Amino acid sequence: MMIVKKTYVLGTAVAAVAVAGAVVAMHAADAADTPDSAAVDVVDPAVAQHELLDDVLAIDAKRATGTDFGFTYLPKNQPVGLRRMTPATAGDTIVDGYRIGTGPAQVFVEFSAEPTDTCNGITADPGSGICLKQRTLPDEPKMRNVTVYVTQIGVSAADAKDPAAQALQTFWSSTDLVPAGQAAWFTDLVTEARNAPKKRMG
Repeated sequence: MMIVKKTYVLGTAVAAVAVAGAVVAMHAADAADTPDSAAVDVVDPAVAQHELLDDVLAIDAKRATGTDFGFTYLPKNQPVGLRRMTPATAGDTIVDGYRIGTGPAQVFVEFSAEPTDTCNGITADPGSGICLKQRTLPDEPKMRNVTVYVTQIGVSAADAKDPAAQALQTFWSSTDLVPAGQAAWFTDLVTEARNAPKKRMG
């Protein structure tokens, strides 16, 4: 079952690339008006949670294109300690990644048209992760099957008794997933990101 672990790592790497690409695309029009067409505006690194704000801008910009990019559904309340939001695709699934806190904890919310075997794989490979929730979205016509799991708790194998893991389990096992437009915290982050001072990079 080592494939499961490798899939998580690959998904994280792909997600980071996807966000970076979205940030570049989002600012392409601004960059075209400058002598250096490769330049992009990002949230000033001096701003608190600037990486999260850049992620939010990228997600919002990509969503405006009408493509299936991820983060169509979000937790009703903002996860405590949220640092990054990185989308990715893996085959026929869309995987939303949430980096939580200063440690290596990451929560993945997997959306698929058909039920996946993710939690069975985690159960068969103790320490690879912790399955938090499986459910269906009754009002979602396509990617209606949802699996929520956490990986990389602490510096060793994921431990369900670890306090950080227990906090994540409490939040994600009980929170509702709502359409992005109903998640006020995300709307607030978008506004904050748009109003934040920017720095030209490149």
